[in-house]
Amino acid sequence: MKIQMGSFSIPRSLPYIPYSSALLESYIKNHKDSPDCEFIEPIWKYEDTPNQDADILGLTCYVWSQDHVDQLAQEHKKNNPKCTIIYGGPNIPVDEHLWQEYQDERPFVDIFVAGSGEEIFLQLLKEYPNFTQK
Repeated sequence: MKIQMGSFSIPRSLPYIPYSSALLESYIKNHKDSPDCEFIEPIWKYEDTPNQDADILGLTCYVWSQDHVDQLAQEHKKNNPKCTIIYGGPNIPVDEHLWQEYQDERPFVDIFVAGSGEEIFLQLLKEYPNFTQK
């Protein structure tokens, strides 16, 4: 499976290398039970677009980049309906009611992960393509 991660900085004029993407990739690559997967170079500049060959697109959601991430994910899902889109990061609500509203506003996203994502992401990859949101 091919995986691409993405995270966007604030301000747009000072992009930073996506640390959260690197943490997840490193965790997966260094875990003894990791499934066979290929990580595509992360997207982190606002002009970047997802790789069309990605089976999984994982995007980190921050308050400053939420609109951009939503637009990017929605367009990518339209062009690549088989690609699994996973959202994670600090902008994913933990509260059940806020979570439901957030999720309902984003039908183009397949999986939402709140809180630390390393172990959850590993489990999702182990279950791919048969995972379901829990």
